[in-house]
Amino acid sequence: MIYCLKMMELLGKNFKKYLNYSLNLIYPLKCLICQKDMEPTLPAGLCSDCFNKIQKYSSSPKILPEHKYYFKQIWAACPYEGVIKEAIHLLKYKGKLILVNQLSSVMIAYAKENLPLADIDFLIPVPLHRSRLKEREFNQSEILASKLANYFFLSLLNNVLIRIRPTPPQTNLSKEERFNSLKGAFALKKKGLIKGKNILLIDDVFTTGATANQCAKVLIENKANEVSVFTLAKG
Repeated sequence: MIYCLKMMELLGKNFKKYLNYSLNLIYPLKCLICQKDMEPTLPAGLCSDCFNKIQKYSSSPKILPEHKYYFKQIWAACPYEGVIKEAIHLLKYKGKLILVNQLSSVMIAYAKENLPLADIDFLIPVPLHRSRLKEREFNQSEILASKLANYFFLSLLNNVLIRIRPTPPQTNLSKEERFNSLKGAFALKKKGLIKGKNILLIDDVFTTGATANQCAKVLIENKANEVSVFTLAKG
């Protein structure tokens, strides 16, 4: 009887784990990249082979010219190519939120080795306009920032930096067009919160820096001490 009670207690605590394990044995999940059956573990978006193919940066941050950008420096965990590029597209445009844990783990591993986290006062995710958020139903930058904040016990400011007007998709625009299209697209609520603070701006991808620059401009103009940028990938 005691043995049975202990087994029931154990199964109760681990019910979700055992259910996922059993379902995966019967209906194996497929890797979202290579489509191979996943090993029978808790669900993850990428198989171990694809996850291990993600290229990772290990160098120090690139310091950008102060006269051109409002942020001081940028860190990126990966080059925007191969598996990581496919995974980001699946997350953003196909809603594959199952990828979040693996993608955030890449950022966490990089941050441990390269970021001066003790100097950061707040994490702020790059915001989406409300129309884009309604369409997508989530902000990938906010989710990644939340994972980082929880892991490193950092303060996260959501809905303080806001996008006040929709902007066209940046993919097919030139660098100059990107910078022009984003002018005046962001604003700050609760302005006193960031005065004199060091901000780490979180986004999924850095390409020309147009989006990060406009976000940093608003933060610096509202008396933030310093703004740096950390992204999952850099194109």
